[in-house]
Amino acid sequence: MSHAPFTEADVNYLLKARKFIDGLIRDNTANADAPILEVIYRVRRVDRRNDDITLRLTRGVRSQ
Repeated sequence: MSHAPFTEADVNYLLKARKFIDGLIRDNTANADAPILEVIYRVRRVDRRNDDITLRLTRGVRSQ
């Protein structure tokens, strides 16, 4: 099993940091044929705006 390149302390620090949405990277929610709906946002930290952070929201779609 490989280990993540960050620690639990790194995650806690990032969660506490002030952040804002800087833009939309991808949104396929208007595509009725998409098997998985996905929205990806570019997120920036207030104190370190050059950090590359993304927020990905996904949802599987059931066949009808």
